[in-house]
Amino acid sequence: MIDRIRSAADSNHIEALNVLGIMYLKGEGCDQDAALAAHCFQSAADKGSVDALVNMGSLYELGAAGWKKDPKLAAQWYQKAADQNNDRALNNLGCLFIHGVGVEKNIVTAVELLSRSATQGNVNALYNLGVYYEVLLIQYLVILNTLDEWRCGRSGSVICSSSGKRHGEAYF
Repeated sequence: MIDRIRSAADSNHIEALNVLGIMYLKGEGCDQDAALAAHCFQSAADKGSVDALVNMGSLYELGAAGWKKDPKLAAQWYQKAADQNNDRALNNLGCLFIHGVGVEKNIVTAVELLSRSATQGNVNALYNLGVYYEVLLIQYLVILNTLDEWRCGRSGSVICSSSGKRHGEAYF
């Protein structure tokens, strides 16, 4: 099978180049070789493969198969694919922005990118948004609970919020 894919890649078939890169990266039907994988991804990206752009980003983000990690380069590759509205790139780049890896941390940009990916049906982006919103909700509730405890300590009342409920609990 790899011989047919190599033949198609030698004929400059863009997706064959990308698939060949994946095979080299995973060592499927050949020896694992990150340098050859990167060469295939680069060639496919140069010919217009958005998937290859994402794969280059992943290679730099994860340092797969012994490839040197470089989060800044990962972000640059993801950005090229995100500029073409690729859902995987939007998700991956959004995650980098959430954590400030390879880019300056920017929650607004992260949520925008993840939302764009999620609207395309990317389940990873939906999950990441859900986790992020849950973390924000918990932080918000902790802050409100802390403020209530501070006010309770000053006023001596047991229930301090205007609704009569503690903000530190979720009512849903």
